Amino acid sequence: MKTKSLLTLLAASALLFASCRPDVPEDNGNGKPVTPEYIPGSLVAEDNRTSVTLREGTDETRDLYIYYLADKELEEGRTITVAVDASATTLPEANYEYSGTLEVAAGEDRSSLSALTFKASGLQAGDYTLVLAEVAEDETKASDPLEFRVTVRTPQISAYGFHPDYNFVCYVNTNDYQPLIADALFLTEMSIETLDEINYLYSNIVNLRTVVLKNNGGRAELVLGKDMEHVLANRTKYILPLQDQGRKVCLTLEGGATGLGFCNLTDAQIDDFVAQVRKVVYDNDLDGVNFFDKGAAYEQAESNGLPAMNTTSYPKLIQKMRAALPGKLVTLADYGEPTAYFYDTEATGGIKVGEHIDYAWSGYMERNEQLQILDPWEIVDYNSPKVAEQNELALMSFGASASFPFTKYTRKPIAGLSQDRYGCISIAAYYSSLMEESFDSYFSTTVNPFVWKQAGFMKSNIIVYGDLISNHQGSEEGRYADLVGVFASRIMPDIFETGGSKMYNVNFNAESYPETQGAYDWLVKDWE
Repeated sequence: MKTKSLLTLLAASALLFASCRPDVPEDNGNGKPVTPEYIPGSLVAEDNRTSVTLREGTDETRDLYIYYLADKELEEGRTITVAVDASATTLPEANYEYSGTLEVAAGEDRSSLSALTFKASGLQAGDYTLVLAEVAEDETKASDPLEFRVTVRTPQISAYGFHPDYNFVCYVNTNDYQPLIADALFLTEMSIETLDEINYLYSNIVNLRTVVLKNNGGRAELVLGKDMEHVLANRTKYILPLQDQGRKVCLTLEGGATGLGFCNLTDAQIDDFVAQVRKVVYDNDLDGVNFFDKGAAYEQAESNGLPAMNTTSYPKLIQKMRAALPGKLVTLADYGEPTAYFYDTEATGGIKVGEHIDYAWSGYMERNEQLQILDPWEIVDYNSPKVAEQNELALMSFGASASFPFTKYTRKPIAGLSQDRYGCISIAAYYSSLMEESFDSYFSTTVNPFVWKQAGFMKSNIIVYGDLISNHQGSEEGRYADLVGVFASRIMPDIFETGGSKMYNVNFNAESYPETQGAYDWLVKDWE
């Protein structure tokens, strides 16, 4: 009797367990499969970017990215259908393009990124919206709609274009100046015969600084600083006018004096830093980045518990940044030990750095030393007949000779980079100590690029200027404009090459920036 009761109890318990188990039955008793439990999710904009700015009268496009995020990993794959909410959308259909479906694979909780393209063509200035919504079986299963804001603005187009033969690059230190200082200068070409003038825009590429990499508890942290944060938060005022003209506005990345820099990062730190930079570039519609490895204070690495410099970290960083910023500019200042080995692919772990950058140029633009002409491809024979001939011409024309050698630094060509993509001449905005010491010493350095170019050594059209400054009183009064103009006339097609028909100078755009005319400290930063 007891045995029979025990068996009965075990059977009942098994039945109860079976009825409570979480397994989904294979059918509803009618042979049809049971619909899996619906797992809610949401439409998400990458990095929460839901606004975009376009310029009226252009054919430019901007891409944002969306994906679908479920609450947990899906047991079965799902196709999410996305449609435009016409009742809430004011952006014309011709001005956007997107994929109507997002695919979440089994075992995943999100779809891959899908591009949402906005097009400026035909749009008038104003504000528009685009609302995307999930198409679900019923409202209880639909995610919240995703609203995008589109601003179309009238660009501030200049009557001038860029010089067809030269690529001018400049730096602007936002700790001191508004980026608009790059728009307050223009290049004037004058015909000696007719006195006709043609004005060209100045600075094709504008590199904004100061932004640094700092060690923050072992993390390679991108630190914008309050000045750059202000500029980016007010990009409509400070950046868009530069881009309106077709300029490329880039973020310069430097060291932060903590012992951690581009040359001693781990792979994980590289990935993290690249992600931080990518977010800033895309969030603010910047045109790229410029690497300038100075100020890292690598000598502090050991005392701060950080690894020493190595020859593979920097190349890896550049390679990964290039991959993270498709269609953007990636440029490099060739300076000091960090880039000295970029010619050696064995040292760089097989990476040809030149294949991952658009341009490189000399990073030697110190204000307290003479102009350095950094040419990795040429060894100048200062006693050659060609150099002697051009130096004699300079002496007759300018009353000064070139001061040899042209540089005290030596470099080798960056692997994978052609000569036409390397700027050998980078010019400091002014040479205060040189001018105080001897104006003749300062002036003679302006002859160096003339002799160097006339002797046939200039192979690229890139001319770089260090931090732009405005006019100052004292020993520096008016010197910046003089220097820029002198170097432009020395390096560009000059009166000797054109048979005495052309001269060049740099002027202030007093029409758009009246404060530049005869004023001191124009376009210094207007924020605290």
